[in-house]
Amino acid sequence: MKVSLHLKRNDVNDFLRKVKEKLKTEGTDGFMFIPTRKSEKSKPEFTNSYCLEQLEYDTEDVMNEILTLEVSHYYETLGDRKSSDSGLELLHIFIKEIQSKQVYIKIKIKEVGKNEVVLCISFHFAEYKIDKLPYS
Repeated sequence: MKVSLHLKRNDVNDFLRKVKEKLKTEGTDGFMFIPTRKSEKSKPEFTNSYCLEQLEYDTEDVMNEILTLEVSHYYETLGDRKSSDSGLELLHIFIKEIQSKQVYIKIKIKEVGKNEVVLCISFHFAEYKIDKLPYS
C-alpha cells in the first residue's frame, strides 16, 4: 500500500535546507545516486539512465539540480517501503522542468554507517504530466 502525504511548506523548506547544507558542505561525499538501478521500469524512456543520457548529465549534474530545488517544485512525500530499519523513512518527490521536460526527482536523507547522505533514488522524465504542485 502506498502511503502518500503532503508536508507543510515549512517542513519542505526544512528538508531542503538540510539537503542543501549537506551537499554544499560535503559535495559528492554527502551524495549517493545510482544512475542504473536493478529495479528500473520496463519503459526505458522513464529510467534514470535514459534521462541522464538525454540531458547529457552525470551524477554531479544531478546533485547540482537538487541544489536548485525549491518548495515550488515539491510534489508529495511517500513512506519508503524498502527502508531497511524498523522506522519509516520518507521519500520526498519533486517535479522540476529541465530542458523543457518534467523530471521526477525522489530524494531522502539516509543514514549510512555513522553518517547521513542525500540519496537520490529517482531522476527521470515524468511518466505523466503533473499540472499542479501544492506550493507552486
